Amino acid sequence: MKKTLITTSILAGVAVMAGTLKIDVADHDIAVRPAIPVVENEAVLAVRVSGADAAEKLTVSAQINGKKIGEVQLDAGKTEALFTFKESKTGWKKATVTAIQGNEKVSAEKVFPVTARRLHFPWFGSHDNEGKLELCKYPTMVLAKGPKDIAYWKHRGVMAGKWRGAKFDAKQGIADAMKYYRRGTEGFDGIMIDEIGNYDDHKLRESTAVKGLQEFCAVNEDLFVALWVCGVPTPSLMNLAKGIYRKKGVDLMMLENYVNYLIPELKSFLPDETMKFRIETARRQDVLHSSIITVGIHGNAKIFTLTNDELEEQVRTIKRLAPEMPGMGVYATGKKMTNKPLIFFADELCAKYFISPVLNLYPKALRIIDTPVAGKPVKIIGRVTNAGGMDSGAVTVNFYCGNPVYGGKLIASKKIASVEAFRLTSYPKPAVVEVEWTPEKRGSQEIFMEIIPEDPADTLLDHLTDIKVLVR
Repeated sequence: MKKTLITTSILAGVAVMAGTLKIDVADHDIAVRPAIPVVENEAVLAVRVSGADAAEKLTVSAQINGKKIGEVQLDAGKTEALFTFKESKTGWKKATVTAIQGNEKVSAEKVFPVTARRLHFPWFGSHDNEGKLELCKYPTMVLAKGPKDIAYWKHRGVMAGKWRGAKFDAKQGIADAMKYYRRGTEGFDGIMIDEIGNYDDHKLRESTAVKGLQEFCAVNEDLFVALWVCGVPTPSLMNLAKGIYRKKGVDLMMLENYVNYLIPELKSFLPDETMKFRIETARRQDVLHSSIITVGIHGNAKIFTLTNDELEEQVRTIKRLAPEMPGMGVYATGKKMTNKPLIFFADELCAKYFISPVLNLYPKALRIIDTPVAGKPVKIIGRVTNAGGMDSGAVTVNFYCGNPVYGGKLIASKKIASVEAFRLTSYPKPAVVEVEWTPEKRGSQEIFMEIIPEDPADTLLDHLTDIKVLVR
């Protein structure tokens, strides 16, 4: 069932009509606010109906996965119905809505995700009908232009961001910067600052951009603040971020790691090392949960051609190195974007590696307690982690003496019903399995652990790990 729902969510919606009543799924007549609800948190399902007789009342009802969440009667002339709901489980949900007026009836469906924690997928781009950002399904924050654009994204449950630069002349002080960050933000959900960065940490710390932003965040109560961090992130810059020990600060640090620039301009052989450094800088400042990596899909196209597999491998690397990070950013979409299919592929990667379950064997996933002795049973412990946004389906866990690729002997097999996704109200909890192994002979041996998700819609990173043991 889950696989079917995910497939449905990726397909473009179609207009569903009966008579003159119309609910256009492709035009977001069914919207969820926020666009990616969090389990046990209140959300809103918005339904727009067109073609109704303005002189008659309109009845609209809604269900989620077959459970009715409400029915409203709209007064004559009203065309939008709002339904509040709260989901107790993660997963792909199907909203079914029905509008009735007189003898006319129309129904439509929308599939959307509910995740274990809040996720962030900010885009540098705009709703311009050419960049195609409006066709993406999973943005959570975008740069908006004007009231019409703001209304469009707010309807979809996406935060409308106000563009802000971060260049100030020598005459401008902290007060000027604070006013600038706030100016013109009426109607917006937040600001998206483009960009701050410097190789000289002292110079950066003393800059008007940083000091002004620090003071702005100290008094800001309503605007979500997202900052693109260019170049090498420094401690002073990362100290702007919110964290477990810092309640006031930048809500989301968007650490740029654009291989389409790093490889041709810096002649980098190891672009993953730059990503690792960015991640480790955030880790050392305890702000991984308010930091994400922003990947580049636009720029330098005449010099460097980014392929789908290169982009996906970047995202897999993020999940391996920083499962704590709550999403990823994408630069960019717009009229100048040359490879527009990358826009939709990046959008799909957000779903595949952050929204869906993401199963992995992280370091120290496999352990053996006590010293193995030939002929005596010893305990093997395995830990399976879900770094995605939804609880997983069933997972088979196999243990082998010797590499299963080359005919290793099966020790035991166990099944986990589900691996829970991480929730901010708790902490990362891998699913634990235990088996017994009785070594047959003395000497050096290798024990392997293999995980096999039963649901093909569950994303899998690394399925095999091993440890070397000495049997006495």
